[in-house]
Amino acid sequence: MLENFGDSAFSHAADIVTAGVKNIELTWSIGLPLDDKKMLLDRSGEILKTGVKIISMHTPLRDGNGKDLDISAADNWDRKFAIREIQKSMIAFRLAAPEHGEKTVIHCGRKFDRAREKTRFEKAIESLKEILDFNLEFGYELCLENTLPGDVGCFLEDLLLIKEKLNSEKIKFCFDTGHYNIGRKQDDILTEMTKDISEIHLHDNNGKSDEHRPPGDGNIVWEDLFAKISGWSGTPVFELMESAADGIGKCLKFTQESGLLPAEPLE
Repeated sequence: MLENFGDSAFSHAADIVTAGVKNIELTWSIGLPLDDKKMLLDRSGEILKTGVKIISMHTPLRDGNGKDLDISAADNWDRKFAIREIQKSMIAFRLAAPEHGEKTVIHCGRKFDRAREKTRFEKAIESLKEILDFNLEFGYELCLENTLPGDVGCFLEDLLLIKEKLNSEKIKFCFDTGHYNIGRKQDDILTEMTKDISEIHLHDNNGKSDEHRPPGDGNIVWEDLFAKISGWSGTPVFELMESAADGIGKCLKFTQESGLLPAEPLE
């Protein structure tokens, strides 16, 4: 079972195992510093010695000081800084998960002014080209995530366009169910994207805010949503705000009873 508990996974490894989790996605979104190699190896070791595998990663949204990272930034200093932090996270991922890590999830940008949309997308594509070049050493699948409304990448047709411009087999998609439930529904485009969806972030909400509830605790009609991506195969990630045992239990129940996911995914 693949779960995503962010950096709390480092300090709650034993609790995660007890709850029945076998694989996790590591995210740096709360600003865990990427410059401390010893800290990274010590903490990842705490997870790996339990038998839990780190099999995917979400690249950072903020640096160690909490500053937003934006690869679509018009300011080249900010944009290059964001690229470097993502590249550092890719190196850190290889150190933390040398045997199992294959996928990295990336946001194409943060909040943007529609009047500057063209410039921001050009910057995002330029940044992703640089990240792709850096990725030649690692061979990760780079999964572009549909973001929250108002952020670069919130519209599915934009992600398709970015993929077309990059023209790389390493560019895939991460479909975030919670973000999609809040934003503009583009069901036809979602179905078109299905063959390139390599990862799904599974979480629920009320359609208004990004609450990261377990499936069934919001208003997403899961059978209808999965019907739009019929034939999809990839990595399912239950993405929760906290690693509470009851939340994990609900995710396990969803896996076992919904019939929408393998009974034992990612074994």
